[in-house]
Amino acid sequence: MSRPFTPASPRQVEWLRSLARERRLPELGATADERAATLERWLEDGEHDRRWFSTALDAWRHAPYDDTADGVVEPGVYRRDDVIYVVRRNRTNSRVHARRLVEIGGRRLNEVDEVVQIEFVYDPEALQLLRPEDQMTLAEARPFTLRYGRCIACDTPLSDATSVARGIGPVCVKRFAPEPAEPTLSTDQANDLLDRLSRSL
Repeated sequence: MSRPFTPASPRQVEWLRSLARERRLPELGATADERAATLERWLEDGEHDRRWFSTALDAWRHAPYDDTADGVVEPGVYRRDDVIYVVRRNRTNSRVHARRLVEIGGRRLNEVDEVVQIEFVYDPEALQLLRPEDQMTLAEARPFTLRYGRCIACDTPLSDATSVARGIGPVCVKRFAPEPAEPTLSTDQANDLLDRLSRSL
């Protein structure tokens, strides 16, 4: 007697779609779009049950990252469509995930009796939306850290004077994009500018 067919659970499907886009999986395709299309066909055909997908998940999560895939971003703090996301690696360093910053209505206490105004909510679709150019700089993040009194990368209260002034803690500072370099004049450009200024006096 054959066992009844059980489709992949919604959580499995969510994770499978994420892995298909971000990992190198030649059996699905060479590009993120090819892999995603193959997976969708498998889901629609109903040829693979929950047990098969569970086995696939165990294998796929150990596959190397496809650095050329769209939607794969490095850990850091990002802002897209006025929403702030924090991208981190999990504890086993096997995959990245994104959390969305959400303002809490009112003020509540956390588990150590600190008043908090924000929390971070897991957002499985964010990795497909975010692009490297969405990564925030410290200057862009500072108004938010000052507003909440907390690091927007890790939600830790800022108490050290340097961290408060900078708007970020010493560990999380590397999660932000470097500030754009100030435009500088070449020696010839500077001399030309000084010459024109002196003539206009």
